[in-house]
Amino acid sequence: MKKSISIILIVCFIFGITLGIVFNLNTHAEKIAEINNLIENYNPNVENAILITETIYNKSNKNNIDRRLVLAIAIQESDFRQNVIGDNEEIGIMQIKPSTGKDMENNNELLNLYEVEDNLIAGIRYLKFCKNLMQGYASNYIELLELTATAYNRGPWRVMSKLENNINPVNNYAEEVLETRRLILAGQLTGGD
Repeated sequence: MKKSISIILIVCFIFGITLGIVFNLNTHAEKIAEINNLIENYNPNVENAILITETIYNKSNKNNIDRRLVLAIAIQESDFRQNVIGDNEEIGIMQIKPSTGKDMENNNELLNLYEVEDNLIAGIRYLKFCKNLMQGYASNYIELLELTATAYNRGPWRVMSKLENNINPVNNYAEEVLETRRLILAGQLTGGD
């Protein structure tokens, strides 16, 4: 009797693990498809949609950054266009300044901001840096996202200085990014320019 109960428990355990893996793979595939569809529907002319999709999904998960925030910032900054150069020499999809890109390199790594994957890696790492600095100032998750987006746009030191002087640092940029994120969550985002 004990032997058959043990066997039943082992079978249930293995079945549960297998089921969990299958559901996790489905969830992973669904999330990848969701991101890719959003990118291609938003900007049908985007180049490297699959690379953008996989990099945003993998690197935002690795760095514990809200992928919808990353998507909203990529839309705000460049509409997913890698060839965009900003007025202050910001580069690519995430509009990273060369000095910021250099700061986001690890050890002997060199990031080429003109390359899609490296640009996204630098942008996501910079978001993580901003998020970590803003955590002590936010009272809830949405406020943290808002302060993170503001710091991404204005620079974290400037935002922290304003916060420490009881000045609200949030600007239109952050409000637009969070509205875009809200539309992404609701499945209501329509095409770009």
